[in-house]
Amino acid sequence: MTTVLHIIDVFIILLIVLIVILSILIYAFGRSKDDYKRIEKDKNNYSKNRKQNDNVLNYKSKLFSNLNKAKPIDNSAFKENTDYVKNKENDLPYAYKALGFTSYPQDLKAIKQKYKSLVKKAHPDLGGTEAEFYQLQKNYKEAKRLFLEGK
Repeated sequence: MTTVLHIIDVFIILLIVLIVILSILIYAFGRSKDDYKRIEKDKNNYSKNRKQNDNVLNYKSKLFSNLNKAKPIDNSAFKENTDYVKNKENDLPYAYKALGFTSYPQDLKAIKQKYKSLVKKAHPDLGGTEAEFYQLQKNYKEAKRLFLEGK
C-alpha cells in the first residue's frame, strides 16, 4: 500500500514539473507578432507618459520654488482683521465684500460664480499673483462657511 502511495506522489510531482515546463515554453514561444507589437507600443507609451510626468513635476517644482519668492500680503487693506469679523459699515462680512457682493448672497451658486469670475483675474497663470490667488481662495472658503452657518 505504501509503495502505491509513493508511486502516486512521484506521479503528482512529475505532473507538476511537466506543467511548469509547458507554461515556460508557452510563455517563451507562444507569443504572436501582434503581442510583441503591443508590448513594444506599451513600452513606448510608458516612456512617453513618463516624460510628460517628468515635465509636469519640473513645472510644479518651479512653481513651488517661486512661492518662496512671493511678496508678502499687504495687510494695510484689512482693517481690524475683518476677514472673520463683520464690517461695521453695513454689517456685511469682509469675505462677501472681497468677492464683490454689496449685499448678502442669495445662494452658494452666486458665491461660486463670483469666485470663478475673480479666479480668472487672480490666478498666477493668468496674470495674477500667488498672494492674490491665496487671498481669494481664503475669502471664498470663508464666504461659503459664513453662508452655510447663516451669517
